[in-house]
Amino acid sequence: MGKRESIARRYPHTALRTSVIGLLGIVLIAFVSAPAHTLGGQEQDPGTQEQEAGTQQVAEQIQPAEQPQQVEEAEVEMAEEGELERPGAVHITGEKPVFRGLANDLFAWAWMPEVAGTVEDNTFMGGQHVKVQSTATIGGDLFIFAQTGTVAGQVSGDVYCFCQELIITADGRVGGRVESRSEILTISGDVEGPIDFSGGILTIDGTLRRGGAVHTGVLEIGPGASVGGLLEYGAPREASVDPEAEITGELRHIPPAVIQGAGIDDEEEDAGWFSLSTVLWKLWHFGSSFLVGALLLALGGSAARTPASRISSRPALGLGFGFVISIVLPVGAVIFMVLVVGIPLAVLTLLVFLVALYLARLVAAQALGALILRRLRGGEEPCAYAALAVGLVVFFVLVAIPYLGFLLWLAAIYLGLGGIFMALRPLAPEETPVEVAPAA
Repeated sequence: MGKRESIARRYPHTALRTSVIGLLGIVLIAFVSAPAHTLGGQEQDPGTQEQEAGTQQVAEQIQPAEQPQQVEEAEVEMAEEGELERPGAVHITGEKPVFRGLANDLFAWAWMPEVAGTVEDNTFMGGQHVKVQSTATIGGDLFIFAQTGTVAGQVSGDVYCFCQELIITADGRVGGRVESRSEILTISGDVEGPIDFSGGILTIDGTLRRGGAVHTGVLEIGPGASVGGLLEYGAPREASVDPEAEITGELRHIPPAVIQGAGIDDEEEDAGWFSLSTVLWKLWHFGSSFLVGALLLALGGSAARTPASRISSRPALGLGFGFVISIVLPVGAVIFMVLVVGIPLAVLTLLVFLVALYLARLVAAQALGALILRRLRGGEEPCAYAALAVGLVVFFVLVAIPYLGFLLWLAAIYLGLGGIFMALRPLAPEETPVEVAPAA
């Protein structure tokens, strides 16, 4: 493997874990907040006309951009009546909603949501294109899950972005740090805290006061840039710095042959696969996987062996079912989350999907091990536990192959998910699964 990939290989898993944890966290927070506040404002006792009018005024805070004046008047009237002494969590959905009101926390899930009002604490935004307008003020942190995210307003806390492109415009200001897992990050505004970026292209044409740590393919520093503090960047080549840029701190280039300044080249890094700590980790991973699989086989009996037998008899069908399930479950969870009232179902769907992902590789490993032992023993059905052990050993070896290993891991996940689904659905008349013999 070339030296160019040595840094990048260290960070995709961290970014993936961060994305998954962030997504689960935002769903759980929304789940906790939903019962008390559905469309914003303070939860009130039902039964009077004045309270119903207040609820209507809260809903009017969320309007398309064509009616900004009506939203502002409704907001002022509520403040004068004292009905919004402490704003609550607000959830907005729709196609292109623009929030111009006042909220404690804001949850915006839509195709193109925008924030133009004031959020006293945290803001969570998800969609295809999300934007914080120049008139917006966010007192806490900003979380973005989108294809593109634009920050043109004021964010007092941190910005966490999981998207394809994040843009901090010239009017944007971030009082904390910026953590972005995206393909492109453009900073034209003012960022007080350090940045933590892993992606393809980083462009700085604004103010970065405290440097940060960057792992990127390209770093460009424009004429309007002012960089302070220590900015460490791992990149194939040194940054392109405009002569008019103001560098008051230090730019420290970490070549691909160096991992976090430790001077580890590719040969030493590959040799690290056989280090004691790595071997112990692999053994623990194998042992824990086998124990979980064996426990399921012992408790589940023939039902636990059914998924592996189904994909042994019809692997192509299992692969197709698994591919469809890997798309339908996450998309379904997002749809439930957008509907707000379906947030408990979204949490349940995500939990089921994560459990199924873990079990899928065990199912695929058992089917693979059974196939190998069946070939070695002249067609005799192997013990389910032996098949699981052999399959896991082969699985761990195969997924360790650079590049090809990921594709094999993906195929195993699809096969396993398909096997689980085929075991749960009614058996078609033409299907004759090969049963794996139980332990002797």
